[in-house]
Amino acid sequence: RISKQLQSIVSGISDSAYSWNADICIQMASGIINNANRGTRTAKRLTNSVSNIPGVSDPEEGHLSDTDRHMPVFMKFMVEELKESSKVVLSSIREFADMTGRDFTGLALQEISAGCVGGSR
Repeated sequence: RISKQLQSIVSGISDSAYSWNADICIQMASGIINNANRGTRTAKRLTNSVSNIPGVSDPEEGHLSDTDRHMPVFMKFMVEELKESSKVVLSSIREFADMTGRDFTGLALQEISAGCVGGSR
């Protein structure tokens, strides 16, 4: 008797799980859409505050006072290293693109319309 009651409870929960998950996704999407302007405003404020910070300048004395002479050498070094490793990097990018293309071929995502976000299905 307890086993049948337990089966009935588990079956009811399992039948409702799809609906619960769909409702959660719809509510999350709705919350993101309804609050996107908050994220935009915060990003703009952050950008403005960062842009008010003075740029980098070389100190007049100390171990960083001659960085203007080291940067060109460092940049030349980086360019040479990139040239030497470009074949490896390009090969890795091509391999990743091929693998990604194979993995996603034939997949289709259900389109979310404004009606879905509002709660209707």
